[in-house]
This record gives sequence, structure tokens and C-alpha cells, in this order.
Amino acid sequence: VKFINDLAESGYDFNQKLPKRKALHKQCEKAFNYSSLRPKLIEVPVTTLSTPTITMPVFDIQAVLSKMLGNPMLMQEANFAANYDIFTGKPIHDLAFEDTAYYDEIHTGQQWPLAVDHYCSDSANEFPCGLVVFYDKSHADRNGSLAVSPVMFTLTLFNKAARAQCKFWDILAYIPNLDSGTNKTSDSSIGLDITAAQKCQDEHICLMNAFRQFKEINDNGGFKMKVLKKEVTIKVWVHIMVGDISGNNSLLGSYNNHNAQSPYRDCSCSKESFIDPDAKCTMIRKADVDQMKKDNDVTALRAASKHNIVNAFDTIPTGNPVDTIYHLTPPETMHAICSGIAPRMIQNIGRGFKKKTPAAVMQNLHLLLIRGHPWQSERDASSRPSSRNHIFETTKTQATELMGNLFLIMCALHTTMGKSVCIEADVTEAHRKGKIETIKMVLSFEKWINRRTLRSDIDDMTKIQSFIRHKLIPNLQKYFPRTDGVGWQFPKVHSLTKFPVYVQLFGSGINFYGGFGESHLKTFMKKLAHFTQRRASKFATQLGANHYEQSLFAHSSFAIRMQTNTNYVLVDESVQQEFIGVHTITFTKRPTTSLVEYSINVKWPKVQSSKPLDDIIRYAISRYMATNDPSRERFN
Repeated sequence: VKFINDLAESGYDFNQKLPKRKALHKQCEKAFNYSSLRPKLIEVPVTTLSTPTITMPVFDIQAVLSKMLGNPMLMQEANFAANYDIFTGKPIHDLAFEDTAYYDEIHTGQQWPLAVDHYCSDSANEFPCGLVVFYDKSHADRNGSLAVSPVMFTLTLFNKAARAQCKFWDILAYIPNLDSGTNKTSDSSIGLDITAAQKCQDEHICLMNAFRQFKEINDNGGFKMKVLKKEVTIKVWVHIMVGDISGNNSLLGSYNNHNAQSPYRDCSCSKESFIDPDAKCTMIRKADVDQMKKDNDVTALRAASKHNIVNAFDTIPTGNPVDTIYHLTPPETMHAICSGIAPRMIQNIGRGFKKKTPAAVMQNLHLLLIRGHPWQSERDASSRPSSRNHIFETTKTQATELMGNLFLIMCALHTTMGKSVCIEADVTEAHRKGKIETIKMVLSFEKWINRRTLRSDIDDMTKIQSFIRHKLIPNLQKYFPRTDGVGWQFPKVHSLTKFPVYVQLFGSGINFYGGFGESHLKTFMKKLAHFTQRRASKFATQLGANHYEQSLFAHSSFAIRMQTNTNYVLVDESVQQEFIGVHTITFTKRPTTSLVEYSINVKWPKVQSSKPLDDIIRYAISRYMATNDPSRERFN
């Protein structure tokens, strides 16, 4: 806008140079008072790297929340969780039975009212602001040196559809790669002295520096701001932590080893009990772990598969003030089922299917089914399958595509051609039907967890656990026998028994679905990585600077569009299309009281087209005519 104004003052001398990027950045930052969102570079002490400290960019959570809660495009009724009062954190009263009989949005889980009661008093001005945090390591190269762990978050007040969109998420910090150059010298004997506990402690020191501002805000009674024109005091806490198995193990200070005595992070179950139909799962308690650390009981810590570290979440405000992080890391279907159980089912469908002829027939049948897959009337019956690779190839296929492929394998086994393949692969009729039944169980279980679920079904824990332990897991062992590694005795299988427990606590499984965070990594990390020097030592800090610059320009563009929308009539939103060819643009003055406004009509002599005129061009021409010849009613 300033550039166009300068053009107008100079008589529209288009030989003027465009402003430099850095100058534009400074002007936008000053004009919109955006500097509070600039990341702070914190020097974090570490013990496992060749340098004594590592630089980590951390964003001011108060400034970021103020930006999100003050954004009119986000803070709309359509984006809020249904039947939820955002100012009190309580469900809206006088609801029909259907609205209260389900575990659905986050506030329908049993943990939400406990967290609200803990952090917010009965004062109507205290605004409960729980966060869903996604934490996962992501790579920008093939050798692993260019890696960071972005701490991304969204707000619990948004509904499921909103949380699936990237614009409802933001960044708290970029945790640098703590595995890059871990040996302090070339002497391998010295390098071996660095333990897994030390690495885990360094990670928690970084997390503490990122999250400590949560405690500072709540210790000061929250911070005040206006939300939807109402003065409130924001109380913030981490309500759910979402990530993969490895990341969640680190958050709890657990061993990243499936052969540990207690391989699953939040319970004391052994790997043998994962497939034991009569086993009982006992959740671990923070008080027990704290006592082990206090007593320095090495044997007990080893039995619980926990490192003796100072956990960052011991003091950070969380949705469970008693057990903190130990009960805040639910399993989620993308990592546990889609990329965990489903590919292993495909890999272990049977040796007979891997023979040359059966494999070729199954691949051809798979391609035929893919061709007809879009024609089915049930649009959400299954995930999209993949035809890029062979049906039995699982290493180059996305997690959701694996579920689509598994669905088509089930369909293929129903066909006449599929039955003939089973005969050639030495698969009996009973096993063919067993494979179909097991695939149905896995697919339906994944769908059931991620949708809103009747409370009566989830609360009947005995029935659900019986189905999982006595039907689903035994069927996996029987019809998809796995001899590699530990067989089916790995944590992702045990997570099947955890889903109902965490649905009770946090509502529908889609509330802690990891696919949203994985998708948003493209925006918050992958795209920004292209504009860095790709040096491991500067990677995290440059990502933080790039994210700040991109968000500043996006905010400036939005504000300018809002301004032009106020001062001039914009017929349509501009789209990315080429505006090329002979055409006539007609500007017609609109009768207004205070401003000279024009409506726009574009005529293409040769080709019928509805391509809209770019907003900035329209603004410049309109401003020029309004300034130099405001009396003209119409011009081309």
C-alpha cells in the first residue's frame, strides 16, 4: 500500500524500484506491532554435544495466543467445539440426549472438567485455554543431520474440523537436533560414555526452556486480553501431548527399546503380557516414579524402564496435575494402526502370496479394484489406496494409503480370482475367511476409535478389553503369523488396549490423531527448510526466523486485504490465474456518501472468461482515478 501511495505521489512513475525485502520486513513489523512474536534465541546447556550450549528459538506463548485468540477469522462460532462455552470451559446446559451420550469433542472427556476446576476458579473472567501439543522429530535431508523437533500446538476450544486445518495451529519452539555430532572426540571409547539417560536429560532441558513460560503465566494469575470483545484472564496448560512412540517415550523418560522390561511408556506391562489374553494392565503413577528417583532405586527404575532424569513436565501446567505427562500421551491410530499394525499385516499375509504367480495376480487384481474404488457410494468407507508400488510393498507407502491397500486386499480375497490365488498360495478356506475377518476388525476398530462413540460402549471396559485381548490380537497371531523380531509383542499392539482408556479421558480418538500434526510439518518445517543454509548448527534458529518472517508477511497481507476491502468494493477474491490476452476493463462509479468506489467488469473479445482482476491492480487503478479524475462516472 505504501509503495502504491508513493507511486501516486510521484505521478505514477513505474520506474521506481520495489522495496528491499529487509526494508519491507521492518516496515511491516513496525506498522503492525509484530515484534513481540519474534522468537527468542535461548542458549540451552547440554552435555552430549561437542559444544557446551545449543541455540534454540522459542516463541512467546502469550504473544502467540493473543494472535490466535484475537484473530476474527479463527474465533468464529463455526470453528468452536459444539455445545461448548469457550468462556467457562463447560458444556452448554439443556442439551438433548444425543449431545451428552457421546465421547466426542475434547470437553466431553473425563479429564477436561478436572483440569478446568484446577486452573480456573468460579470467576466468569477466567478463560480456560488448554493446548493440544504435537511433538515429533522431522528430517529435511537423507543423512539425518538436518533435523528438528517442532513443538506445534492448537487450542482445545476448536472443533475437530478446525484442528485439521493448518491455520489453527502455531509453533512454540524448534528443538534442535540433539543427535548431531554427539561424540565429543574421535575416540570412540570416550563417545561411548554418553548414555541414553544423558541424551534424554538434554532433551528435557530444552523442553523446560520452551514450556517454562506456561508456569510463569499461571503463577502470575494468567494474562489479560479481550476475546470476542470480552475482557478475560487466560489460563493456559498442556492438555494432550501427541506424537509417535519414540517421541512419547522421551517425554516420559522411558527406554526406547522394545526389549525392555516394561516396553510401554505408561504402564508396567512386559512384552509377553501384550499378547496374553488374561493380562491386566496397570498404569504407572508419577508418585511411584518420583519415589524411585528419590531413593535412586536403580533396580526399580530398570524394571519400570525409566531413566533417572529431572522430567520437564514435573513443574509444567498439564491437564492432569497429579500424574502429569505420564497420563497425557495417548496412542493414536495413525502411528499405532495405520503405520504400525497395518503394514505388518500386509507383510505377513502369508508366504504363499509372495510367490511369483500369486503376487502378480494379486497386483493385477489390486489395480482393477483401485480403478473401481472411486465409484463406490460410501465415500469414507476406506482410506485412499496406492497404486505407485506393489500391493505387498509397504516401505514406500503412506500410512493412510496402507489402510486403503489393506481394505482392497480384503475385497480381493472375496473375489473368485482372489479365492483361486488362495488355493495356489496353499491358504485354506478357513484361513481365507479368517484373514478377511481380521482385516475387518482392524479397519472397523480404527474407524470406531476416531468417530464419536457412545459413552455406554466405552465405559463397558470389560467388553471392549475382552474383544481386543481374546479376539483381535489372537486373530492377528493366527492369520497373520509374524516370526520377525519379537513377533506381535511390540508396543503398538499393546496400544490397542489403551485406546478406550484415553477416549474416556480426552473424547474421540480424532482429538489426539497424529495425522494432522504430521501434515502440518510440511508448513512449519519442510517448506521453511528450503530457505535455510542447510547447516546443522544453524538449522533450528533459521527455521524460527523463517517462520516469523512468513507469518509477518501473511499477517500484513491479510491486514492490507482487509483495508482494501473496506475502502473499495472487491467483487471476488483473487485467484492464482494468468491474466493474459486482449481484454477491456470497465470501471463504473458507485454512488456512495464518502468514498469514490468502482465496480469492475472485464470483457474478453475472443474467449469467454471469468478471470477476476488482481486486487492490487484494481486498487491502484481505482485510487489513481479517484485522486486525479473523481468526477468521471465510467472509464475503460
